[in-house]
Amino acid sequence: MSRISLGWIALGTIDRPVAVVLSAIQKGAHLPAATEGGVMKRVLPACAGVATVAMLLLASIALGSTGGKQAATAKSRIAITNRVSAKQRADHTFGGPFVLALNGVNQDTGTTSIGPIHEPERTVDGQQQARVTGTTTLTGKKGILSLSFRGVSVNVRNFDSTKFPSYMEYGTWKIAGGSGIYKGWKGGGRYAVASNNVEWDGYVTN
Repeated sequence: MSRISLGWIALGTIDRPVAVVLSAIQKGAHLPAATEGGVMKRVLPACAGVATVAMLLLASIALGSTGGKQAATAKSRIAITNRVSAKQRADHTFGGPFVLALNGVNQDTGTTSIGPIHEPERTVDGQQQARVTGTTTLTGKKGILSLSFRGVSVNVRNFDSTKFPSYMEYGTWKIAGGSGIYKGWKGGGRYAVASNNVEWDGYVTN
C-alpha cells in the first residue's frame, strides 16, 4: 500500500513545483484509512495546505502581472516651463529654453520651436481676442516631444497708456508624437502664456 509522506509534501511545496505535488496526489497516491494511527488526520490537512499554497501562488502571479501593467501605464503630472524669445526666427517660429518635470522631478532640458497661427481678432462678450493654433517641438537631451495646441490670445491694455499692452494667451494642448524617452507618450493638458513665459501643465502616460 503506497503512502504519502508528510515530510515529502512539506518539502515538495518549497523545493518542487506545486503542480508536481498535486499531480502525485491525483495519479495514485492512496490516502490511508482513519484507523491507521490517525495518519489520515495528518494527511488531509497537508493536502489542503498544498492546495492553499497553489492558490496563493496563482493569486500572487496574477497580482504581480496586474501591478506591472499599472506601473507601465501610470499617469504622471507633467509641467514644462518655457522661456520664449520675442524675436521671430527666419522660419516664423519662436523658441527658447525649457525644463520638463514629471511629478515635480526634473527629467529633461532643451530648446523649443513654437509655430503659432493667429486668426483675425473677433469680439467675444465685448472682449477682443484671437484664436491661436499651432505646434510646439521640444528638443531635449533625452528625445523630442511634439505638442499641438489650441487657445485664445488677448491683449491686456496697460493702465499707463504710454506703455505697450501685455500679451496673454491660454488654451489646451495634447501630445502629437515623440522619440527617445518620449516615444509612446500620450496625454495633454492646459497651457498659459504671460509675457515671454509659457507653462504647459497636464498629465501623461508613458
